[in-house]
Amino acid sequence: FVGWTALHKASVEGCYGIANELLKAGADVNARGSEQITPLQDAVKEGHYEVYSKLNTCYGLGI
Repeated sequence: FVGWTALHKASVEGCYGIANELLKAGADVNARGSEQITPLQDAVKEGHYEVYSKLNTCYGLGI
């Protein structure tokens, strides 16, 4: 979990509300952990599509 941000944790846990608040506060959606995975990729990997959708919609990113 080296290099993880709070947004990574929220994405892995499927915490939509927390992820949303972190995004409002300026969390870096492109931050990469030690495995070079972004929060958006974590959300997809863990099956949290609501969080993925929020990240994707807010920033127009794909995986």
